[in-house]
Amino acid sequence: QAEAILNMRLRSLRRLEEMELRAEREALEAERTELLALLADEGLQWKRIAAELREVQKRFGRTAPGGARRTGFAEAGEVAEVPMEAMIEREPVTVICSKMGWIRAMKGHQPPGAEIRFKDGDEGRFQFHAETTDRILLFGSNGRFYTLLAANLPGGRGMGEPLRLMVDLPQEAEIVTLFVHRPGAKLIVASDAGDGFVVAEEEVLAQTRAGRQVLNLGAGAKARIAHRIAGDHVAVVGENRKLIVFGLDELPEMGRGKGVRLQKYKDGGLSDLTTFHAAAGLTWKAPSASRTCAWIAPAPAAWPRAASPATTASPEAERADARLPAAARPGSCQIRSTFSQTPPSGLSVRISTGFGGRPGTGAKRNRASSVARMITASWIAKLAPMQIRGPSPKGRKA
Repeated sequence: QAEAILNMRLRSLRRLEEMELRAEREALEAERTELLALLADEGLQWKRIAAELREVQKRFGRTAPGGARRTGFAEAGEVAEVPMEAMIEREPVTVICSKMGWIRAMKGHQPPGAEIRFKDGDEGRFQFHAETTDRILLFGSNGRFYTLLAANLPGGRGMGEPLRLMVDLPQEAEIVTLFVHRPGAKLIVASDAGDGFVVAEEEVLAQTRAGRQVLNLGAGAKARIAHRIAGDHVAVVGENRKLIVFGLDELPEMGRGKGVRLQKYKDGGLSDLTTFHAAAGLTWKAPSASRTCAWIAPAPAAWPRAASPATTASPEAERADARLPAAARPGSCQIRSTFSQTPPSGLSVRISTGFGGRPGTGAKRNRASSVARMITASWIAKLAPMQIRGPSPKGRKA
């Protein structure tokens, strides 16, 4: 009896499964017949398309729920441009670059005397405070500027990473300077041949690893200086220990080029360059750290004249002035003098080719030239050889 009951239930279940399979087969055969008929008759195809379009219109038309237009047409408003710096959290960092070109950014503003470790045989070269939102400008001796993001610099826990892995700085090119970009500031770029010009910092920003070529160099020349302007006068000193001072307005502002001649050299090249305000004067450190030298240029209207201002210059002196370089003609100052002892304050010194001074020989030549006042806190003996036109101060060594 148990076996009979069990066989009956299994038989009924198998019967139900068979019925489902038969129904599925009939449905597939009907669909197959319909598709074959549709493929054979083009009229049936268009009727099917029309029926499907009516169904779509019914589901998504204007009268259907949610079928009305949800968008409109209007003038596009101005979208505020968000700089990349806005995406970076602003934090203070100290950028450190070694002499061998390994760079890193330590958190916080480290004091100048903080102990910093470097690789064996390496030492520090650049160290300055910045923020993670700043852009760092690198000037190479090939005349190119490269841009780095302070936020992308490696952390200060290790020794950093080589700069040449971040930018395409050639192996033969050296790092001239490294500093933080300041919007609105201007730079003076110059080569060791004495050529240079003024350029805005926005013009030197590079968007690629290859950098931006700013200073064009002649054969054998290298970029020497990229100095941020802070004044109305420029002081240039060469390796021959000669200093020339002229107005900043005499330099052209360019985006790229070779520039103009700042100072001409027979031997050596450009050593250093700086800018200063004429009212405040120029100061610099002597080789001895305990000495400081200063040069204060009076206003042109206050320049003292010689005893006989009515005397005119000779034609030979006029022709000699015409042969001078533009920076050394009247209106500029070329200092080529020094004292072996400290001169008194307010001492008037005749400059050989500066402030209208005219070259000549003999004590009876025309002395109707301008002079510059040099106020020296403590003079150095090894700056340049003494070369003063006119009578030397009594008791001084010339």
